[in-house]
Amino acid sequence: MTRVRLGRALGITLFAASVAFAVVPLHAQDAKGLSGVVLTLDGGEVVIDLGKKQGVADGDTLELWRPLKLKHPVTGKLVVDRFKIGALKVSQAREVMSLARPVGVVSRPIEAGDVVILPGGGAPAPQPTVVTPTKPKPAAPASTGPTPGPAATVVVEADPEVRALGILFEGLSGTDPVVRAKAYEQWVRDNPKSRFAGVVQEEAIALRKTGAAPAAAPALGGPAPVPETPTAAAWNRIDETRENMPFTFALQLAGPVTGAIMQVRAAEEPAFTPYPLTPSGKGYWTVTIPKEHVRGPALSWFIEAITPDTKAVAVVGSSAMPIITKVVSNPETSTPLKHESFASLWTDYANYNKLKDNDFAWQTEGYFGMRFGDVGMRAVRSGFGVYRGRGGSIEDLDGPRQLKGRGVGLSYGYLEGEFGFDAIWALITRISLGLDKEEVVGGGQAFLRIGNDKKTNLMIGGEILGGVGLRGITQIQLALFPRIPLMVRSEVTNQPAGSSVARGSLRPEFSEGAGDLGVRMIGQAGYKFTDGFVFFLRFSYQGRTINHAGPGFGAGASFAW
Repeated sequence: MTRVRLGRALGITLFAASVAFAVVPLHAQDAKGLSGVVLTLDGGEVVIDLGKKQGVADGDTLELWRPLKLKHPVTGKLVVDRFKIGALKVSQAREVMSLARPVGVVSRPIEAGDVVILPGGGAPAPQPTVVTPTKPKPAAPASTGPTPGPAATVVVEADPEVRALGILFEGLSGTDPVVRAKAYEQWVRDNPKSRFAGVVQEEAIALRKTGAAPAAAPALGGPAPVPETPTAAAWNRIDETRENMPFTFALQLAGPVTGAIMQVRAAEEPAFTPYPLTPSGKGYWTVTIPKEHVRGPALSWFIEAITPDTKAVAVVGSSAMPIITKVVSNPETSTPLKHESFASLWTDYANYNKLKDNDFAWQTEGYFGMRFGDVGMRAVRSGFGVYRGRGGSIEDLDGPRQLKGRGVGLSYGYLEGEFGFDAIWALITRISLGLDKEEVVGGGQAFLRIGNDKKTNLMIGGEILGGVGLRGITQIQLALFPRIPLMVRSEVTNQPAGSSVARGSLRPEFSEGAGDLGVRMIGQAGYKFTDGFVFFLRFSYQGRTINHAGPGFGAGASFAW
């Protein structure tokens, strides 16, 4: 038990040292000035780990360098150097971090881990603070086992976050592993955005495993054995993440490692996209996948470690068996239903027989409606109509008997809805109910609209009105000119006398036969006096034969708000 506690105490102490020594080089003075690193990219801005505390101010210009580690092809030695790739200008300096933007041309895409330097400037590097943890409280002496040495001395930078961690470790020395795990977990909850959160969380997980020291903790009296090949010493599986949110992952690697890459593929992508990991402590590596790449329903990914001889070794998952992380949609907030209101009134006269009064129709309609959007229930309209006319069969009207056209009339109301499958395709249906001279009759319309109703579109469909007749309709609305809406329409119809009447129910001089099929060609042009108010005129020509035809005309107006 004594050996276990001493191992855990030394593991915590070495962990604090790794944190401190990972941080100090990032804030130390460069030979040419104050030096730091790029933490991440946020939109069009670069986040760096230098701030007012290090002497950085708004408007400062920083040099941007790319660090490189390469194996010499002849000697086999690792060559480390860096190359200038551009410059940054500080747009907003805070206490320990700053936002900056690229200045001029940057020769390489900016990445996390790039070095930034304030030439010849900056405040002196903060002096390290020595924190000496107290000795672990010894347990009952055991009959065997090494004698614990003096408490380790940890050099920690005078950074509030690092100093707080040092105090935390010192206060927990020698305590029960579960107590330490709870304290570490509480610290992670209080500091979720800390650059050390992943490391502390990993230590808490190791402590909770039966209260024993992590497998990777060094044994007293000697260094930890180094694996011959790269391995993932510690990492947490992420089963679920949010769509369009940055995806951050951290792990600890052991063995000969010079770099690491996360290979990521969204569900619809044919290949993996590589994202290099950034070292964030002794043996620890992190990577953040941009939100644009985090798309549902899932991400497939694996981690490769790069060895000194530039080989890639899969350490978490593989290309054949990647890790799957479910991507869930963000909760949507409900918004009030927005709509556009409109009203219209029009009238149309059509004469089928050389302006004679024995075959004509005069129809007037008005409606009020609301439009909600392109997809789903696009619009709802409610209106009324009045249909008056005279007609009969051509044989009765133009034959030897020269009968008069019988009167046809219908007053009706209707309800119409338009459902958009998407912005292009929509279905329009109408139900009508009316009263002719003798009884209540019904009817309706159905159209398929191809194209958005606010742009050029085509409508194909038909109508039935009880006692009046049938109508097949093809209509195209043209939005070619901003203020001049145009419409061309063709109809095939037997209206107004669409059906015969009982023989003997009329006086002998009136036709009792059903109206013959005829064709109408209609052209309409309007003018937008304002964005919402349109006035239009229409002209038509219709006929049942070449000798039984005549002109027509109409007008109307619509208003939207």
